[in-house]
Amino acid sequence: MNPPRPQTGPRNGASGKASTGFRLWQPGWTILAVLVSVVPASAEVSAWLWPVPTDPPAITGTFMESRETRFHTGLDIRTAGRIGWPVASPVDGSVRRIRCSARGYGLALYLEDEAGRTLVFAHLDRFFAPAAERLAAAQRASGRYEQDLEFPRGEIPVQSGEVVALSGETGTGAPHLHLEVRDGGQRPVNPADFLDLPDRVPPEVLGIRLVPVDPESPLPVEIEPGTVSVAARGQWAVQVLAVDRTGSAPFP
Repeated sequence: MNPPRPQTGPRNGASGKASTGFRLWQPGWTILAVLVSVVPASAEVSAWLWPVPTDPPAITGTFMESRETRFHTGLDIRTAGRIGWPVASPVDGSVRRIRCSARGYGLALYLEDEAGRTLVFAHLDRFFAPAAERLAAAQRASGRYEQDLEFPRGEIPVQSGEVVALSGETGTGAPHLHLEVRDGGQRPVNPADFLDLPDRVPPEVLGIRLVPVDPESPLPVEIEPGTVSVAARGQWAVQVLAVDRTGSAPFP
C-alpha cells in the first residue's frame, strides 16, 4: 500500500456547488428526503472505527446535504487534500460489489455487514488485493475499463479494521472518501448514526415552504420565522431549508 500523496492542483472542494435556496428544490425530492430521514438506524450500535487515519477526523459533506439536483446520501470524509490513505472496514462482513467508472463514484467498493447493511466506499484510488485481482481479470477478459461486478456473500470476507482500499479522487475533482450506509432494503441511512462523528452542532432551520400537490390546494406558502400556524387545505409537500454546520462550514 502506498502512503498518502499530495494533490497535484487546486481543488474546488469535495462537495461541489451546492443549492442554497428553494428555487432549485423539487417536491418529489422533498418527499424522498422526508422518507429517508425517518428510517431509523439499529439501536444499541457500538461506534464504528473511523475509516481513514486522518487527524483530526473531519467531514466535508453531510448526509442529505442539498446539492444542485439531488440530495447527498452519505458523508464525505476529509482526506487532507491527499490520496492514498488506507481505508479500513468498520465492520465484519464481505464484499458484495465493486464498480469501476470514470464518472460518478469512480472506484467504489460495496460491503455487506452481518446485520445486512451495505457500506459504500467511493472515489477510491485502488482496492485491496482480493477485489483488485478480480477487477483486473474482468478488465482483461472484456477489454473494457468500466466494470460492475457482484459477488456472493462470503466469497471475499472482510474483518473489522481490515484495510480494503486506498482513498482517492476517482470520478470526482477533489480527494475525499464518500461513505454511504444502506439498510437491508437499500435505503440510505445516516452514517453519523454509526460513527463517532466530530459533529455536535445541530442543523439550523432557515425556512419552511408548503408546496401544493393537488388542484384543490392554494399557491405555495412560505412560512416566515416565528409563524405559529398556517391555514391550508388539500395535500401538500413540505420543504425545509436548513444548514448543517461542521466546524465553520455550512452545508445546505
